[in-house]
Order: sequence, then C-alpha cells, then structure tokens
Amino acid sequence: RFLDFLEPMFLLSLDTGIRRGEAFGLHWRDIDLKDRTLTVRGAGSKSSQSRVIPLSGRAIDVLKE
Repeated sequence: RFLDFLEPMFLLSLDTGIRRGEAFGLHWRDIDLKDRTLTVRGAGSKSSQSRVIPLSGRAIDVLKE
C-alpha cells in the first residue's frame, strides 16, 4: 500500500504530533492498540518526560498495516 517506506512514519508523526527522533525511537511495546495510545518514553523525548498520546483511526490503521 505504501509507496515510500517512510510514509507510515510520516503519517503517524502527523497524526500524533511526535517529533522525528521520537518516532524513530519507538518500539512495539510503546504501542497499545487496545487502549489506542502511544507512549513516548522519557529517554527519547525532548523534555525527558514520558507522555501518552491518543491514536487516531488513521494512526491505528497505519500501525496495523
């Protein structure tokens, strides 16, 4: 479906507002599809504090694909 391998990361970043470095630092353990959230761990964030971000429907679809 995706023509560019970075397109899913771009869409996830666009829908969640996470920064490039935060997106590249994500692991599957940071994604909770059941609760529809994404956790940015403190070590990978600008403020060094963890935060939980709600996922949009499109972000969920991108992650499932």
